[in-house]
Amino acid sequence: MRSSLNILRFTALLFPIFMSTSCTDDPIEIPEPDTTAPQSMVLFPVDGESVSGEVIIQVRAVDNDRVDSVQFLINQVLVFTDSTDNDNIFTFKWNTNENVTADGITSKLYSEDDYHYISAIAYDPVGNSYASVPIRSLVDNIDNEAPVAFFLA
Repeated sequence: MRSSLNILRFTALLFPIFMSTSCTDDPIEIPEPDTTAPQSMVLFPVDGESVSGEVIIQVRAVDNDRVDSVQFLINQVLVFTDSTDNDNIFTFKWNTNENVTADGITSKLYSEDDYHYISAIAYDPVGNSYASVPIRSLVDNIDNEAPVAFFLA
């Protein structure tokens, strides 16, 4: 019992010495954790714009360190993840004519003459994320509107 008490006293005396000495004169710096979320914004198409066929969706995403990836969502459904950063611009090629088959019936995935909502979620390497404000885009693949004419004079 007495020997373990002596070991505790000896350790208690040495502990402050080890804590205050260093091999270098530089203090040890513990980096602050990255808690800053990246920012993202849909650049193209513009909110409310009509689109048809294949459309390149462009998102600008920035972070205090770097952006790891951007997820593209159409109508709140994940459709693509891009991790290739081209000067803070991330892209996805959206086919507005895409078909889907369910129970042997083929139909358009994106309904004609309807607005569809595009948004993006940017992620940094430590997992901080930010969802952009959604924009709406009118899919207009078929010219099904009659022309309008009027007399000027």
